[in-house]
Amino acid sequence: MAVLRIMVYSARMNTDLRDLYVISDLHLGDGGCRDNFELGGRPAQFEAFLDHVEREKGRLLILGDLFEFWQANIGAVLVRHEALLDRLARMKARYVVGNHDVDLLPLIGKRRFLAHPFFRRMSGPFTLTLTVARRRRKL
Repeated sequence: MAVLRIMVYSARMNTDLRDLYVISDLHLGDGGCRDNFELGGRPAQFEAFLDHVEREKGRLLILGDLFEFWQANIGAVLVRHEALLDRLARMKARYVVGNHDVDLLPLIGKRRFLAHPFFRRMSGPFTLTLTVARRRRKL
């Protein structure tokens, strides 16, 4: 899992600076022998990371490969991680599919197929341009 923390200024919230946490490549699997995410305490580490994002009132952007569909059954993976999907939906996490979960791409916007609230914030690949606002410091 790679994590990038960015301070984001929103014009709608004139005085609100919130952290944007960007992660990728979790490759959540079905819990079987090829599920690398389950190794070495990663689920607990990820839960602790999500606790931190929530405490900080940050926003979460997941840039691809949240799921591992190359080596696991799509249904088994989604059912196994339903509680996590519930949490990500409550956090209003944004999700961009990657090459290991690209099978979800045709389902974007098709609520009857993926009715879980988390998938309402799923999108295809995109280009993101960030403008960084610098705080002035008193010397």
